[in-house]
Amino acid sequence: MKPFLLSKIVPPAALLVLLSFLLAGSSLAAAQKPGVFETIDVELDVVASAALGSFEDYWSPSAGGRLELSSPFYAGVIRAGGHLFDNGSSSEDVPSFVGLWGYLGWSYEWPLPGRFAWSAGLQTGVMYMDFDEEAVPEARQDETELGFALDSRIRYAFAGSWSFVVTGEYRVILTDREIEYVFGGVGLSRTFATPKWLREFLE
Repeated sequence: MKPFLLSKIVPPAALLVLLSFLLAGSSLAAAQKPGVFETIDVELDVVASAALGSFEDYWSPSAGGRLELSSPFYAGVIRAGGHLFDNGSSSEDVPSFVGLWGYLGWSYEWPLPGRFAWSAGLQTGVMYMDFDEEAVPEARQDETELGFALDSRIRYAFAGSWSFVVTGEYRVILTDREIEYVFGGVGLSRTFATPKWLREFLE
């Protein structure tokens, strides 16, 4: 859109007010956020799974559980966690397996009206796959592959240090033929003050 058309649709004064509002909101959010490693959030989620692409022709992922620890970082939030879920076979040609996704991630959180907040980020990690022992030779009963993910979440704070969380995630496992998943989850998190000795160690 050409600049003169934009100025007709949105007056300069309105743009100035909007910019001032965004800058003030960012400054207020920064002031309200805890310092680096000042707190630790412990989050437990129930996560529903779905496969994408050709993977869904062979396996059907089921609901699982995720445990995550997170803490304020210099810019955003640093996360670490594990997600355990089953992948049932949809074909006689392949065995079922249990997957464990271990990851490190980073996200940035924006405050929303009320007690809500929205965040988006990325993960990198390792997917450990434990195959059905009766279906494959002993030498091929497990496999470990690298992967990455994009995630988003909405958080609602209540009862002091507790939060209700709704999450969404797109994940790719870098096997010979990439495995693609989408996940949706709900859970609870609680915020704790980081012990002084641990904070000093992390810093």
